[in-house]
Amino acid sequence: MTYKELEERLPILRKEMGVTYKWLQEHGLSNETVHKINHGENYKIGSLFKYVDNLYYTIKVDGVIVKDLQALGQFLKNKRKELGFNGIEMQSKLVWSASQLAKIEKGQEYFKSSFLAYIEVVPVDFDLISLLDISNDDEQEYFNIE
Repeated sequence: MTYKELEERLPILRKEMGVTYKWLQEHGLSNETVHKINHGENYKIGSLFKYVDNLYYTIKVDGVIVKDLQALGQFLKNKRKELGFNGIEMQSKLVWSASQLAKIEKGQEYFKSSFLAYIEVVPVDFDLISLLDISNDDEQEYFNIE
């Protein structure tokens, strides 16, 4: 699924699960942030992980579970390298400074607009996996069981 499809799926899941804005607020997400995510506006990507976690889901990127910003950053850096782009080439393509690129690839907080620019150059596919309905393989990956 695309990132936009992932965003569109979240309010549907929230309603299906009976999770209220109030409950999300009590678990660290402001109504404004939930509204921004539900309506595809600009927000901090860390908020997306918090939202997904509160729905008892996790995100897969190209088939790999990424539980947080750090895991996502490392995944994206590896994917960029697989595609043959070094850091300087990536900065040039995005017209970014080294610190902007490092922010994403080190898993620091950043906005959706920066993330969308990055995944335009390094395309990835997304999926949402229910932690209540997780397969054995996904469970092992999620909990780092060998």
